[in-house]
Order: sequence, then C-alpha cells, then structure tokens
Amino acid sequence: VGGTVISTLTMVGYDCEIALQNDGKLVVAAELANVPVLLRFAADGTVDASYGEKGVVSLSSQAFPGIRGLRLDKEGRALVLGSSSFDGAKVARLLDTGALDQSFGVAGVAVISVPTNDSDERVSWGSMALQPDAKIVVAGNVSIDKDFNGVPSIGSPVLLRFDANGKVDTSFGKNGSVRVQLDEKGVISLLFRRQSVVALPDGRLAVGGVQTPYDGSRSVITVVWQ
Repeated sequence: VGGTVISTLTMVGYDCEIALQNDGKLVVAAELANVPVLLRFAADGTVDASYGEKGVVSLSSQAFPGIRGLRLDKEGRALVLGSSSFDGAKVARLLDTGALDQSFGVAGVAVISVPTNDSDERVSWGSMALQPDAKIVVAGNVSIDKDFNGVPSIGSPVLLRFDANGKVDTSFGKNGSVRVQLDEKGVISLLFRRQSVVALPDGRLAVGGVQTPYDGSRSVITVVWQ
C-alpha cells in the first residue's frame, strides 16, 4: 500500500533479514512468536502462497536458533544463519519451494562448532557471506568471561567455512576455522561485536566489528583474511 508491505503476522525478536531474488520476490527471515520463520513476498508485495505453508516456512522442528543472517546463492536457494546462547548455531539451506535442501549438511542443516581454548570461552555468530565458489563463511566472536562477574570481557573475531554441501571446509585455517588470538589484556580488541563479513572479489574475506577497549571508547575495526 503506497509502496509499503504490512504483514499481519506478529514478529517477536530483534533481528530481521531480507534478500531479493532475481525474479523480484523478497525473502524475509525473522521470528514469529519466538520461532524462526521465513516469509516470501511476490514482486507486487503480496504473500507468495507457493512458498512453504501459505508463504511461511517454520524452522521450529530443527530447533533452529535466532535469526542472524540470510543469503541467496546463485541457484536462488536461501541460506539462513541462526545463533543463540541456548540452541547453539546452525546454517540451513532451503529450496525455492521453502523445503529444506536434503543435500545440504544433515537433512538441510549444518551445525556450527569451533574448538575453544578455555572453559570460560563462549562463541556467538552474527554474519554470513557466500564466496564465488559457493563456499559459506560465518563470522562470530569468541568472548572470555574473566573480569566482570559473568559479563563477557576479552573478545576476538572468528571465522568458520563450509563447502557448498554444508560440510566444514578443513582446508580453511585450522580444521575449518580461523581466529585472531588475544593476550590476557585484550590488546587487539575487547568485546569485538556486531560482526559483518564480506567476500571480496579477489577471494579474501573482510570482517568488521566494533572494538571496545578497557577505557570504554569504541571504534570500528576491520580484519582481512587471505
């Protein structure tokens, strides 16, 4: 209406991702009553009833965590990144019909996991990029709870890469992941958060985030990997 699409569905959650298909349709990933869902709208803004169940795909049966990223690959399939403190992190791939792509990961879902060096470490994931060879890179933050009574302190960026079939690409970094190591004082960054990863045309990866040093100041930092 007047260039605005209003959904009558009640969305609950802080993250909403949108991707544009080549045919002009819009795919939206969000949370409906705390359940991760995807919706698809036709080019005229009407709900595309041919997608999922009357235009809506629910990821609840996969115990999928909160929405953190949405990308479309060259074949138009939707890749969804989910991450939360309770349900871990996963990437799901859906076909154009909204059905899970059974050829990806395990029954359409790849689980994200990286080794940690400390029992106090926790990992959160916040961004995803597709490389020209269809490999999938997810960017996150490893935080270490050491100083602030349960509040994560030292943090460092981390990347994990999957191949096009949703298997961890062990040729990337160390067994599929790379991270920037910090000393105990967090010299490189503290609470490196709100990550965003971009696949550069020359094959390198650029990851940006907010750096919060001990003095409370903030700055934007970018790390580039070969």
